Amino acid sequence: LDTGRIYAVLGTLATETGNATYVGLSVNDASLLKGVLNISDLKLKGSANGYTGVANRDKFFVQFFTRDCASIAGLTGGACTTITPDLVPLSSNASAPGDPALHGYFSAAVRAYVVIGATRGADSTKQLRPHVLTFSKR
Repeated sequence: LDTGRIYAVLGTLATETGNATYVGLSVNDASLLKGVLNISDLKLKGSANGYTGVANRDKFFVQFFTRDCASIAGLTGGACTTITPDLVPLSSNASAPGDPALHGYFSAAVRAYVVIGATRGADSTKQLRPHVLTFSKR
């Protein structure tokens, strides 16, 4: 995060495909292997609607992550989360808890919970694997 990169996580919104009753996109501090925030399907819903030429975009989400969403606010349609140093320590902060070699790094995970009429989570064969795109500011 501390190099100024911007990350876009794209995936299937299983609540819109009938494959889950709840979806969470978590951000995890890599240095502690700890979840630090969650974005629910309620916030993810509609985040891909601004992308023309994409079929069924209501069934997808796009969420951006960076250290400063204000600098790209006009490009994300509000679908950006600022990852502050209290969530993921700065790479230069050797005194923060966790593995110093992983300070400044995060991971994202998409979780789809409980299919309507079933006692289990989403059917993985009916989901596309999420993707992460990386951008650099110029």
